[in-house]
Amino acid sequence: MAGPRKLGIFWSENSFTLVEAEGNLPVGAVLVPLGDAVKQPDSPFTSDLTADLQIVALLQKTLRDHKIDPSRVYLSLPSKDVILRSFAVPAVKPEELGGLVEFEVKKYVPFGMSELAFVYHPVPFVEDKIKKLRVIFCAVRKDILDRYERICAQANLVVVGAEPAAMGLAKVLVSRNHMRTDRRTCILHVDGRVGRMMFFDRGIIQFMREFSLFAAGGQGEPDAEVVKSRLLNEAHNSMDYYDRQISDDKIDEIIVLGSCAQAAELAKLVGNDLNLPVKHLLESLNIAHFEACQAQGLYALGACVSNVLPEMSVFNFIQKKSAASSKATVFGLPFDVREFIPVLQTAALCVAVLVAAFAAAQWKLKGLESQVTGLSSAQGEFLSVRVEDIKQKTADNRGKLKEYKKIRIKTDVAFLLAHTVQSLPEGVWLKDLNVRYGNDDKVTVDISGYVYAEDSNKQLRSVNGLVEVLRSSKELSRYLSAVQLTSMQRQDINGVAVTYFLITCS
Repeated sequence: MAGPRKLGIFWSENSFTLVEAEGNLPVGAVLVPLGDAVKQPDSPFTSDLTADLQIVALLQKTLRDHKIDPSRVYLSLPSKDVILRSFAVPAVKPEELGGLVEFEVKKYVPFGMSELAFVYHPVPFVEDKIKKLRVIFCAVRKDILDRYERICAQANLVVVGAEPAAMGLAKVLVSRNHMRTDRRTCILHVDGRVGRMMFFDRGIIQFMREFSLFAAGGQGEPDAEVVKSRLLNEAHNSMDYYDRQISDDKIDEIIVLGSCAQAAELAKLVGNDLNLPVKHLLESLNIAHFEACQAQGLYALGACVSNVLPEMSVFNFIQKKSAASSKATVFGLPFDVREFIPVLQTAALCVAVLVAAFAAAQWKLKGLESQVTGLSSAQGEFLSVRVEDIKQKTADNRGKLKEYKKIRIKTDVAFLLAHTVQSLPEGVWLKDLNVRYGNDDKVTVDISGYVYAEDSNKQLRSVNGLVEVLRSSKELSRYLSAVQLTSMQRQDINGVAVTYFLITCS
């Protein structure tokens, strides 16, 4: 059995393409021009809202006309909506990678992390005998993703997946044995007047470049020789960038995708010029119903394709967004409830033990007091000694009860932990955070961790900056009165120079 049908949707600037699939096999495809549903920039009577309503109506009509009733919907997002970055970072533990990635992304992406739904895929490699990670970072702005989901929801469609169209295309080619996952491949898509070069390493997108095949503002069909010249120039520029910035490993083959008569000639031209094996594929790949949809149909189908390499299926923005939505806030600071489940379970167990110990002590105390009351002083010296022993044990148990009552079951530790983490500057991560209570109920917090920056002087400034932030925090001043930098020293972690620090707050 192929399983329930899935619907893939690829959104382009002037159309959307629907592909219905059973498993990885398409059973129908339709390309729908948006026409008047696209807002005209020179019209003062249109808005994003009215355009969305027109698209919803067009989508509903298409579903009705083609009798499409899917249980799951997957979105393939065009390159204009996807942010793709690749960068190298030091090899760190998995639990430390997230903070390091966010630190690096701020250098390359002009949006805050809270504005993005993002995924990243790390690949280990060795450079100059130093272990590193190549991180492939893909993101889409949440407001753009929300708009796609809102349009689908108004058409009674539930979106369960959304990924970059480039990864969908790769999954289609791999599933149909047109691209190998043990090689490095460049896909050149000749899309009318636009060229698109997508570089893949073992099926994972590394770098993508889009360019016009003729001069801006040109009208009519561009001159064939001009197209060839621009294509070869852009191909060389893209290859040079990949070699310099992405990987020293060379591309093994080029796949040219395009149904125009010129695409086959361009494929041969590029292969000869770059001295690489090239194969030309039609955009429809001879798939039924795909003649009109062409490459847009492949993008939409790719969103539905599964059962390929697990690494190729991690680029699901919806899954990451759903995981992030489970986060809540305490004292105005974000935290993920699931991260604290083990702590809450431990706390509940401790409370249960304390209650049981208190009840047992009360029961034992009542038993001892009953024995004391029932004893008579006339029972002789032996009984008198026994009574004194019982009284001593009674006093000891009463002392234990007083100590039980002092056990702290409500503290402000959650706030201290959350606020301290939120105060960390860029490049700083924690190693240990220890909270101690003195006999006078005074709180002492020991904070230790590491700082990384390319400039070692910036590491020292980051530590001093953290100390000043903690000292000037009005929230922490309610619990702490002194912040002291206890220790700071240079260390080496996996060949990377970092600065270790220990800060004591009391």
